Amino acid sequence: MAFIDVFVGFPGSVHDARVLQEIFVYEVGVYEVASKCEGGYVLGDAAYTLLPWLLPPYRPIANWQPWMTRFNKVHSKQRVVVECAFGILKARFQRLLYIGVTDIEQAVRIVIGACVLHNVARRSGDTVDEGEVADTGTDVSSTDPIDDQTPAVSAAAMRDTLAQSL
Repeated sequence: MAFIDVFVGFPGSVHDARVLQEIFVYEVGVYEVASKCEGGYVLGDAAYTLLPWLLPPYRPIANWQPWMTRFNKVHSKQRVVVECAFGILKARFQRLLYIGVTDIEQAVRIVIGACVLHNVARRSGDTVDEGEVADTGTDVSSTDPIDDQTPAVSAAAMRDTLAQSL
């Protein structure tokens, strides 16, 4: 599990979807980032708005379909991989659990440096014992949407097609 795009700068209390809206890739679409991933999609939790390149799980609706349940289960399993990557990063660099610096730029450099070193260690075959993995303290299945926009029909149709093919 490598980190292919790292954005550091907002406090941890800022909602993930809000951070997404503020970064450059949101403006241009994450097609470039997604193209680095097999399959070309970015998975988000339920707080994110459905976009052609960003797939959140289905939210409960009146006309629930069995394939929506399958999609959400597969989605959840894949999101756990993301959370585990953060746990491995924090186990490898325990200083990330409490950075303890007042200079924001220094904190940003520490986090980005840890991500780069994690990727180097990973490519070199260095592993972290699963027993050492720290709890990331994040909620994998947040359901507090920041924006309740109706997704574009094409994005919804694309997700439905993908979900029905599982």
